[in-house]
Amino acid sequence: AAAATTAADRNDEIMENAGADGGGGAVGGTHQLNVFVLVRLLFHYLEKVDPQLLLEAKKALKDCDRRKHEGDPGYQQLSEVIPRRLRRIVGDKHWGRALAIQRNYLLQKKRKKKQRDEMIHHRRNISRGRDKKGMSANPNVVSMESSVD
Repeated sequence: AAAATTAADRNDEIMENAGADGGGGAVGGTHQLNVFVLVRLLFHYLEKVDPQLLLEAKKALKDCDRRKHEGDPGYQQLSEVIPRRLRRIVGDKHWGRALAIQRNYLLQKKRKKKQRDEMIHHRRNISRGRDKKGMSANPNVVSMESSVD
């Protein structure tokens, strides 16, 4: 188990390096983060469906990291190199499945954030004594908006 943990730690370090290179999409670190998430999901998926292919993919990931550290100019942007290498190794079927899993993962994450934000907003309104329409929940309190002079 210690060797597996060490290998997992090494894969995490490689992926952190992929995000630390400053390259990627126009939105700063978003591209690197998505690459990190995609590789993690791909590896988890391959662990279930094709463990041998997972080993090949991990070797490619380590090779990319090694080449970056050796100064290979084609490997300085790991967030761009890693997806190309992995897609070539795992094939379009597995790559497409990993992309679909990633889309679902990101949609779920977005929904949870929206629900969390709505709950926070709702709790703030309750703590301020307001209902959903912005009116006071206490019928004895008259808001400034509803009073007519």
